[in-house]
Amino acid sequence: MREKIILIGWDGADWNLAQPLVESGRMPQLKHMIEHGASGILRSSPPYLSPMLWTTIATGKSPTEHGIAGFREFNESSQTLQPISSRSRQCKAIWNILSQEGNLEFMTIYYHFLDWICHDFMALAPPQRQEISDRDYSLYSDVVSKAYELQDLLLRDLLRYAGNDVNCLVISDHGFLSGNERPSRTPKVDAGIAAWHRVEGIIVGTGPLFETGVNNIKATHFDIVPTLLHMLDLPVGTDMPGQVLSAMVTNNKSVEKIPSWESRGIPIDRDTSDAVDPYVSKALLKQFEDLGYISPHEERKELTESKTRRENACNLGIALVGEGRMEEALPYLEEAYFHHPEASHIALPLARCQIRLGLVEESLITEQSLLDYGPQNGELNYNLAKLHRMRRNYDKSFYYIEQASKNGYDNNLTSIERGMILLYTEGYEEAENIFRKQIRENSSLIAKLGLCRSLVLSNKLQEAEERSYTRSSDNPIKVFDLNITHQPIVIVSGLPRSGTSMMMQMLQKGGMTLQVDDKRPANRHNPRGFFEWEPIKSLDDNPHCISRAVGKVIKVVSSQLQFLPRNYTYYIIWMSRPIGEVARSQQTMLQEQGNKHNALAQSEELLQNHQEEILQPLRSYAANPKLPLRLTEINYADCINHPVDVSRQLAEFLGELLSSPENMKKVIAPSLYRIQENNRIKNVS
Repeated sequence: MREKIILIGWDGADWNLAQPLVESGRMPQLKHMIEHGASGILRSSPPYLSPMLWTTIATGKSPTEHGIAGFREFNESSQTLQPISSRSRQCKAIWNILSQEGNLEFMTIYYHFLDWICHDFMALAPPQRQEISDRDYSLYSDVVSKAYELQDLLLRDLLRYAGNDVNCLVISDHGFLSGNERPSRTPKVDAGIAAWHRVEGIIVGTGPLFETGVNNIKATHFDIVPTLLHMLDLPVGTDMPGQVLSAMVTNNKSVEKIPSWESRGIPIDRDTSDAVDPYVSKALLKQFEDLGYISPHEERKELTESKTRRENACNLGIALVGEGRMEEALPYLEEAYFHHPEASHIALPLARCQIRLGLVEESLITEQSLLDYGPQNGELNYNLAKLHRMRRNYDKSFYYIEQASKNGYDNNLTSIERGMILLYTEGYEEAENIFRKQIRENSSLIAKLGLCRSLVLSNKLQEAEERSYTRSSDNPIKVFDLNITHQPIVIVSGLPRSGTSMMMQMLQKGGMTLQVDDKRPANRHNPRGFFEWEPIKSLDDNPHCISRAVGKVIKVVSSQLQFLPRNYTYYIIWMSRPIGEVARSQQTMLQEQGNKHNALAQSEELLQNHQEEILQPLRSYAANPKLPLRLTEINYADCINHPVDVSRQLAEFLGELLSSPENMKKVIAPSLYRIQENNRIKNVS
């Protein structure tokens, strides 16, 4: 018998709104699903626009792959503006795949009214705002809750008709800000109304194919299609970035893979002709305008076309930034900025992307367009504070965040940003107090993440782990949000006796800050010191101690690299030296310590194998631009014999992190290179 699956979309549904109603008995059907199924958080992604998000959910692909970039598009054949439709989708949706595979027991249903009701009535919901009259509050304060109750009734009726053997998955594309988290104003830009959207949506599934009693699912939009395919014993495309939510489903078989569903079965129809009735198109566009998702379009064809392309390019750029694909995002954001440089909602993501790519000077030029808004603009000052924090100019960050507060910008946002700045200036206790207050008052996600980071940096690791990490049956402990830290950690590594201490000295002379404690005394083998930090030697037991090295350089022994936590960006400098030299240097040092180890040939073989085991995955990771790891290999002999060339290589690798590369050669002492063979530079980036 074929398994029946119903996929239900509740646009904008949020646990902060639904959970109190579930607990008070006002949403009994959702409560039943939670108790007899699996549930959790479905994490959204910027720019939080429904057409893009729902298409990602339906395809398992990024907007740049599926082609849906906003609410509207310009139709070349009819030379008119029209609502974006599935005709523009460039890859298969889950229903296309299941249809070609003969699985006809699948249905999707989409409800939009929760999002619409929230946009119209959330400002009138509890707690009562100062600008809301008592009359309006009395009349409309419960409208949002009533809408959720109605949604639950519709779910109950649907499942009664569907039968007990149906598998039902309810999801939302994003959440919705409520309570004290509600924005004080809606930005008057295209899609500015998305400022009300919250990053965390809902996911809950029940039926024979779902586990029972699981309530800690952590999912993203990319995970839905892979999970549905696996539930139905179908392979997952390797071109789908998501994962199977194995903790949610009963299918415990190994996940089968194929290269792509695009090359299997019936090709998708990419007909771009005008498939939308012009009267329907006009009505839909007017509806989007009334809701605030788009601004009224111009009558002139060239203006309409240009503006639409600009909006969609900006949306795609922001989506790519959210996925960490900075280099791919840059041309989209540059295109949007070129057509509308005075728009802050375009200039800001471009400047942030430029900073993340190390294009600091370019970001300063982009920032100039923001200054046209005037020094008294609170939102401008808030955004300037964030930009300068990303540039590590913390004095200016503090200045601008104070200006934002003075000019009446949202107190919750400015408080959180102040806490973020304090994290980078070692004001951990003050930051912790700010984040705790924000959690008490607003239950803010970014405040929860900020508190976690402040606890880690204050070495309160047990509470940090309890608050911020989660275990599931198929995932190790990890931080759910990976974007809390923008600064990388620079790691110097290599086999012991390969020149790591010398490289630490060079980087320090080049203007970088070292994470060291110098507890190990200098000796004749390292007369200038070992430049070590004792806690990092126990990285396997306490991997998150490395958070103390954010924005700094730290030496990590080669065998410990495998224990690096994944929620940081790493620039790894691997010191390379011929194995024979390394082995002899180690032997000399061991013998002087009284260790009579003479198996030199065996040591060389073991060291060679160990080095390859470490370097092979590092090289593989570094070759993937989507992963937050970069690697360069520096030859020890070249540091001695060609320090200018090495300095140039490191300057290219580290960019703005290395402020004075010309000074690095000053630490070179050729007399220390006692055991040597022929060497050369090798670079991987």
